[in-house]
Amino acid sequence: MTADRASSDTAFVPRGLSSWSAWASAVAFFLAGAFPLFNADAYGHLAQGRQIVALGRVPKVDLFSFWKPEPQPWSNYEWGYDWLSWLAYDHLGANALVLAKCFALAVLGYLLVALAFRLAREAQSAGPLALTALLLALPVARFRFTVRPQIVGLVFPAILLIGISTLYSDSTTLRRRQWTLAGLGALHVLWVNMHGSHLFGVVIAVLFTVFAARTAALRWMVGLVALQLAATVCTPFGLGIATDAIAHVLRPEYRELVVEWAAWSPEDPLRLLVAPIIMASSVLVAVRPVARESRYGLAYAALCVVLSITPTPVLRAIRGGRVGSASGVRRPSSWWACIGGRGCVDRRPLDDAARSGARLRVRRTKARIPMGLG
Repeated sequence: MTADRASSDTAFVPRGLSSWSAWASAVAFFLAGAFPLFNADAYGHLAQGRQIVALGRVPKVDLFSFWKPEPQPWSNYEWGYDWLSWLAYDHLGANALVLAKCFALAVLGYLLVALAFRLAREAQSAGPLALTALLLALPVARFRFTVRPQIVGLVFPAILLIGISTLYSDSTTLRRRQWTLAGLGALHVLWVNMHGSHLFGVVIAVLFTVFAARTAALRWMVGLVALQLAATVCTPFGLGIATDAIAHVLRPEYRELVVEWAAWSPEDPLRLLVAPIIMASSVLVAVRPVARESRYGLAYAALCVVLSITPTPVLRAIRGGRVGSASGVRRPSSWWACIGGRGCVDRRPLDDAARSGARLRVRRTKARIPMGLG
């Protein structure tokens, strides 16, 4: 199993029927994201972005939270997204944010089919099959396509995987490898300052570095991991932006509020435990041909198995149409006051309803998300 056996790793743009499938996937993802701005967390990020603009700097304390009487030290690991999204909202309106999200999703849809085309050694059937699978998954995934920084966590991993496949390929020229490595390093600087999923990007790179052992791709993957680690400190908070992102997920308060972050418990249906096992087993069977063809395919198969055994919390969130949102209930009054222009640095006491809402583990969302803008 060597990288030079994977001719699919050398192609970037799908051709023929797979090209049509990639563009169809892009259109489908664009339309899937075309719904009005309604998520409470989206307005929270807008409020934080407006605060950055009003202060002229990125604050080092949380001026919105009511967990403790005094503002606590806080490394906002999504400050870049907050700042950019507020500028777009302030100058161009809500539709600009929705359209930007839709275009980002279109890029994701195209890249997913392109990645399947590479893994399948440019087989023309790869495009239509990948498109079919994505269309089946879109209705379930659509409720996650809100105007939030998690969109970054969807698009950037796809770009990273495409870039890594270029580094793995023996037929890639030295100059192209150099530009790819530089581009992935710059991408990670943006990623670190926009969403905490940049830690997942490092995990992906480390995993592919392990599988690159005794291949020409090893030194390039080591270089990529080194660039990612260096990029992690290129923030207003230094390394704290990474450590705070980890602590944010591990905090007991959030794990009680956000249903997606809670682990499986005996109170949950057994299918939530069995489903990931079935998915992982199915992935192992499905990726055997890909894993045999190239070292990149083997590493990708390992990544898919890891992803298959981790969706229990998300399945719980989907069940019954319930989605937990810590941010959506912990600071709504401060957010809405900020967006309304009543002062971003005013820590007004939250009313009893908001405080009671913060103790809810989940909240109901619309069962049907309408199409359109606004």
